[in-house]
Amino acid sequence: MTEYADLIEKARHKLAYEKEYVKWCGTPKYLHAHDGIIETAFNDGRVIVEDTSTHKETVKYPEGYGSDTWQSKLTDKFRRNRFIKIKKE
Repeated sequence: MTEYADLIEKARHKLAYEKEYVKWCGTPKYLHAHDGIIETAFNDGRVIVEDTSTHKETVKYPEGYGSDTWQSKLTDKFRRNRFIKIKKE
């Protein structure tokens, strides 16, 4: 059983990394409220705009959202952010 220990450990690290990445993508980057409009931007580039008077939500996606290029840029951004976070600790 120990012959596969390194493969299992790699798989564990990959799953933990992916879980952290998904959590980071869904984390709000900033929240802006003005004149009854709440704008929430997330790390993955999505922006949710909510009009509190009508309770209408609009989701804005950046150009190219979901494409391979966008995913690559987002992954790089996550890695930089994660590196800075680790370096501060």
